[in-house]
Amino acid sequence: MKKISPLVYSRNIVKLVDQRKLPLTLQYVSCRSAKDIFCAITTMKIRGAPAIGVAAAFGVYLAARNFTRANKKAFVTKIEEAIRYLSQSRPTAVNLFWALEAMKHELHANAHRPLPQLKECLYKKAVAIMRDDQRRSKAMGKIGRASCRERV
Repeated sequence: MKKISPLVYSRNIVKLVDQRKLPLTLQYVSCRSAKDIFCAITTMKIRGAPAIGVAAAFGVYLAARNFTRANKKAFVTKIEEAIRYLSQSRPTAVNLFWALEAMKHELHANAHRPLPQLKECLYKKAVAIMRDDQRRSKAMGKIGRASCRERV
């Protein structure tokens, strides 16, 4: 069975499964900015609380990666703006706010670091959020599989 991830980050692009096309077609949407992630969430290309949270975390990272100035104060302001912006994409999504809060915490906990390291911290946090979601999904799948076996 082929493993499908709702989100893949590669070569500075976040690729999301366009869930509007499922189950007939497996098509990915490429996101290169927080705005692209916002649009993917609002147009329901990505669905499900955990996937939305992961996408939002990577949206924050994309805002960080795309910041080209050397001014750290301006960087922190820009990332806080991106977090506020992304929070408007699905105002009732609990995982969205959880992930954005985790990214905001990471930003402020590492604000003393040089800008390249701060960006790396945000990247690592987004990856950690994604891996935690993958771990939880796998655990739920095992429980579901065991439950199905018990019924047969």
